[in-house]
Amino acid sequence: MKIRSLCFQKPVLLVLSFTTLLFACKNSDDSEEPATDDMPVFAEAPAAISIAERAERIDWLTQNTYVPRSIDPFDEDYSDLAFLKDVIGSKRVVMLGEMSHGDGSTFKAKARLIRFLHQEMGFDMIAWESGLYDCHKAWTKIENGTKGMEAARNSINILWSATSEVYPVFNYWDGDVTPLELIGFDIQFFGKYKSNFTTDLNAFLKNNDAAFAASSGWTDLSRELVTLFSYYDAPTVLDDIDFGLIDNGLTDLTTRLQTFTQNDELPLLSQRDFWVQVCESTRGYAEFTQLLAVEKDYKKAGNTRDKYMGGNLNWMINKFSNRKIIVWGATTHLSRNFDKVAAYDEETDKFPILAPDFITMGNYTHETNNSHIYTIGFTAYGGKLNDWTKGKAVELIEPLDGSIEDLLGEVGNDFGFVNYRSDLAPWMSQPFVSKPYGNGNELAIWPEVFDGLFYIKNMEPSSYNP
Repeated sequence: MKIRSLCFQKPVLLVLSFTTLLFACKNSDDSEEPATDDMPVFAEAPAAISIAERAERIDWLTQNTYVPRSIDPFDEDYSDLAFLKDVIGSKRVVMLGEMSHGDGSTFKAKARLIRFLHQEMGFDMIAWESGLYDCHKAWTKIENGTKGMEAARNSINILWSATSEVYPVFNYWDGDVTPLELIGFDIQFFGKYKSNFTTDLNAFLKNNDAAFAASSGWTDLSRELVTLFSYYDAPTVLDDIDFGLIDNGLTDLTTRLQTFTQNDELPLLSQRDFWVQVCESTRGYAEFTQLLAVEKDYKKAGNTRDKYMGGNLNWMINKFSNRKIIVWGATTHLSRNFDKVAAYDEETDKFPILAPDFITMGNYTHETNNSHIYTIGFTAYGGKLNDWTKGKAVELIEPLDGSIEDLLGEVGNDFGFVNYRSDLAPWMSQPFVSKPYGNGNELAIWPEVFDGLFYIKNMEPSSYNP
């Protein structure tokens, strides 16, 4: 089989990337795993549409596609984005996806959307696909005068914090407007701020249970956590990690924390609820690391990561019930029903399911908070993506005939937005082809996967410079 997508084979790269694309890669030509012929097939390649059907679909898209004028983050004439006020309505969580971690034009579009959502619609928090603890620590630094770029480099995944198209978001924290509060939903730890974790938790424990803070149980657990957090920087420490001690220790610590008094008036680093969630998230990170690096069960690791990320995001949606939250992450994680998405296989002309057993963070958050969420996927007709695993830009494959990118290309706009929550044409309630993930043509009933599609005619690769 030959499924086109961006593949991430090395475990460390998998940790840094959206893990789920490994499932698509397992049958690609350069996969380390042998190809199999028993992948379930979602559907045969869609039948070619007639000239009349094609014209009808193009006409519908022409009449129903909103047309943003610009993706320039510094273009603050937001009249072209005013339609989003009606599209999003009262929803207080807007998820902004991306095709891969290398689509530079998407990053520009997201940076502009963030400013619009903040300035025009009152969104006041941004939850990043980076560590729950790390990002909040970064926010406390920003509040005390640290520049946004420095705080980002010490907390946010390097795939964004070292990419120039994202810098306008980080520099936005240094502006005159009331900044967006930063928080993270990932279970992983990135950057230097992770070194403050045990110190901050120890301070909280001393204020609430000094005897436990001085106990050997906490000393042993904190030592193991420091070793765990050093894994990305020094993978050789893997053999020294006592995963059983970490799991049992964090489970017991969470039980102890829940006996403390919650005070919503205190800073978050001094709140019981924050540390309960951080400890649960960290337990998930340890489980994920063991599955990924020790057992090399990449599928289960991916499911574990998304389950705990869903828990983190649900926690903050409920915790900050009077706030409006922008979510920055890969479309893979933000999607729902990803287990029903199929990818085009050039050799068989069929669409095998990408990951039939994969439950995304999007599924977990929609189970609990569906009424609050609007999710936006991004796609492109052509151009390039930055494949950071190879250190070069790669051409986007051509859209299949009849795909929504093919049809939007005929409409002719540089940018477009299709609201999947509107009254749709009948063909859109059936499986159709789109390419919002990596670099492939995928088949799904897309309104069941996300809520809106942001189209970019020509994708420019990101400028990733670690």
